[in-house]
Amino acid sequence: MFFRKENKGITLIALVITIIVLLILAGITIATLTGNNGILTKTNEAKEQTEIGKEKEIVKLATTTVITTNNAIDKDSLQSELNRTAGDKKTEVYDYNQKFQIYFIDSKRYYEIDKNFNIELINVTNGEKRISLKCINSKKEVLKEIEIITLNDNSIIEPPEIEKYEPSESSFSKTITQDTEIDILYYYVIQKEDLVFTGLNSSGNVTENESEIKSYMIGDGSSNSKNALTSIINYDFVLYVPEEYNGKVVNKIGNYAFSRASNLTKLQISNNIITIGAWTFLGCNKFKLLEIPDNVQIITADAFHDCSGIENVQIGKGVKSIGGNAFVNCDSLKKVIYNNESTAIASNGFNCKNWTEIEINDDSKTFKVIDNVLYSYDLSKIIKVPTGYKGNFEMIDSVENIGNWSFFGCTKLRKVKFGSNIKNIDAGSFWSCTSLEEVENLDKVKTIAVDAFHNCPKLNNVIINEDVNYIGGNAFVSCDELKTVIINSPVIVKNITSANSCGCLVRYAKTIYIKESITEIGNYITQNFVTINSDKDGYIKYEKGNN
Repeated sequence: MFFRKENKGITLIALVITIIVLLILAGITIATLTGNNGILTKTNEAKEQTEIGKEKEIVKLATTTVITTNNAIDKDSLQSELNRTAGDKKTEVYDYNQKFQIYFIDSKRYYEIDKNFNIELINVTNGEKRISLKCINSKKEVLKEIEIITLNDNSIIEPPEIEKYEPSESSFSKTITQDTEIDILYYYVIQKEDLVFTGLNSSGNVTENESEIKSYMIGDGSSNSKNALTSIINYDFVLYVPEEYNGKVVNKIGNYAFSRASNLTKLQISNNIITIGAWTFLGCNKFKLLEIPDNVQIITADAFHDCSGIENVQIGKGVKSIGGNAFVNCDSLKKVIYNNESTAIASNGFNCKNWTEIEINDDSKTFKVIDNVLYSYDLSKIIKVPTGYKGNFEMIDSVENIGNWSFFGCTKLRKVKFGSNIKNIDAGSFWSCTSLEEVENLDKVKTIAVDAFHNCPKLNNVIINEDVNYIGGNAFVSCDELKTVIINSPVIVKNITSANSCGCLVRYAKTIYIKESITEIGNYITQNFVTINSDKDGYIKYEKGNN
């Protein structure tokens, strides 16, 4: 008896064939969507081209606006205009090989503007090399790795994450050097345990008693501080000043703490620091921008001595005093921004030959700036003149007082003309104005303070007002080429009893004129000068000689 098996489904072979056919059809579909000529690919390409077009229009608009406004184009102006016109698209401008490159951070695309102001999307891989950036600690353990790009002239295109990068703790600094053979940039990380901290009591004095410690300072305050970091050879580093140590605030950077750390490229001071000690950053000549936080109150003498790379200094709101020569020999310094309201900062701290710009807060009620000169708000007093001021200075008539150290170190100043209301010259006002030859309307001044014209070797003539009853010590010391002194004040003439009397007024003079009506004359004049026929009506003429 035979039975036939009923066929209730497809065979295995048929199933396999069906699956293969379906896979082929799926592949064709995927290829149609995603292949080089696929729908999705073409859609993405169209979207990308649209975005490129938008970015080019942004660059074109910004470039046209800058050229129309300034008749020229520069990096800062272009960046400023891009910030305004690009909306939520963040950009970075690079000045490369006499061309401007604009980097769109989110899309990671670069555009180049050539000398004819044509805008072109560029491929940065042309003539570039990629460098691995490694942040390492003192144990040479890699903390973070970033890829950066250098162009064929070795200039670095830094992606924004480098600037944003901060160590896991704000307590370390990082150091950069380049090994050209293996193309690696190393960040050397200095951690808390690598620094020296000294305990301070409630009065700010050093203490080793742990129960008395209220705060810490970085370093030990000595001239051979262990924090000098001079042992880090061939490393450039960024210093992040720590905020705390052992649960206590770090509020002072001690004397010499980072002296001679010549590879320091950037400085970030924590918001807890109140005092920056003497010679703290002596010879740190690589960092360019210095931002003094609002909490800092005291910048001690010579704190940034020989920091020749600093270009801009921003003074925080809390700074109350800047010590002598705090910024001496900072020859790259061009601009100082005053954010505070204390006139005490106008000292002899800035002796920088190329400093020419001063800025203040727009809402300041203490200062005003006119032609890069810092005045009191009511314009009655000159607070500070940049040491790079060149040529002749004509004072506005509202000025009554020349502030302490206001013209200190203005070595390119040749002539000063006082206004009609001038009354007082304060201490050290013109100290070391070594090219100053003439002071017009000096005869209107009533008080000349200590060191007022100290070391003005080219000053020719001085006229003393009849109302002047005080000339401070060393007011005219080292005025080696002083030819003529005219004295109308009976008090001053009477008190010139030695070479140093009345601030060395006549010590260097060749000729002195004294009013005929003045009868009582100091003995130094009678001993060291001879009377001759006067060529000036109403005056007795004295010339240096022997009686």
